[in-house]
Parts: sequence; structure tokens; C-alpha cells
Amino acid sequence: MGVDAGIVRKAGAWFTYGDDQLGQGKENARTFLITHPEVASDIEHKIRVKLGLDASDEVPEGIDPRTGEVVDSPASELVDAKA
Repeated sequence: MGVDAGIVRKAGAWFTYGDDQLGQGKENARTFLITHPEVASDIEHKIRVKLGLDASDEVPEGIDPRTGEVVDSPASELVDAKA
């Protein structure tokens, strides 16, 4: 997936990310990522961003970060005041 997204480079059997040689062959690259979780996390984050799947760390005001529901927004206060 990283190769398809252009994040990880593949040359022959070698997988490379930035200046890091991940390994020769999929299994060696996989082992490298297991033993270097910070690199794996960085690659995963970049893939998610590229695919538009990464949620922003910032939650807009009036949104419950746990549920994503609107809470105490000015518009809901106006509706409550009219009732």
C-alpha cells in the first residue's frame, strides 16, 4: 500500500522509505517495520493523509471528540431558548 501511494519506494526487491532501507523482500521490510514502530506509524500516517482518511487532531469547538456529536453549539442554544 505504501508503494502504491508513493510513500515507500521499491527498487527491484528492495523497499526504501526516505533514507531508511526497509529490507530486501516483503518479509524483511515487514520485520523492519515491526521492530521500528515509529517508522511504521509515520508511513501509516502519510498513507492515511494521502487517502484522505486521517482525522485531524483538532476537534472543532462544540463537537464532542469522543462521539463527534454537536454539543452546546450556539444554534442549539437558540432553539432551546425559543422552546
